[in-house]
Amino acid sequence: MKIESFNTLYITFYKKAIQFVKSYVHDSMESEDIVSEVMISFWKKTSEEGMPKSPEGLLITMLRNKSLDVLKHQLVKMRMMNDIEEWEHHELEFRVNTLQACDPMQIYTEEINLIIKQTMEQLPEKTQQIYQMSRNEDCSYAEIAQRMKMSEKSIEYHMSKALRIFREALGDFLTLLF
Repeated sequence: MKIESFNTLYITFYKKAIQFVKSYVHDSMESEDIVSEVMISFWKKTSEEGMPKSPEGLLITMLRNKSLDVLKHQLVKMRMMNDIEEWEHHELEFRVNTLQACDPMQIYTEEINLIIKQTMEQLPEKTQQIYQMSRNEDCSYAEIAQRMKMSEKSIEYHMSKALRIFREALGDFLTLLF
């Protein structure tokens, strides 16, 4: 095919081809790309095989096929985007549900109990006894002093010592509890 006949073909069919493709693709830039690509393919094909009796029919078929390829590609892309959005939605729902089910106090309670147990084991035996009588048996300082045969001041001293050690051991957890 000669350049002049290609130019004639291009001038004759370009606007019609753009309108045809755009009516399906709905994108001016994409339509122009498709038409340009098909025109070049059409030119190569007719250069090798000769001009068909109905060049417009062949051109329309080539435009249709290329437009179909582009639309199918867009469809696949759209499906993939929907799948990704659906996966992201499920993943986000999972994170929300997991976070809602999370009870920090339950997690911290186990840690706090462990710290209290370990700290209690580090206290001197007499301080342990006094602390347990005060906290676990609800004994007053006077009752503890009487049972341990100690002064109330000594009981206060041991309780202050125990509470200071617990405060230090629990540190950051105390702010969370309050």
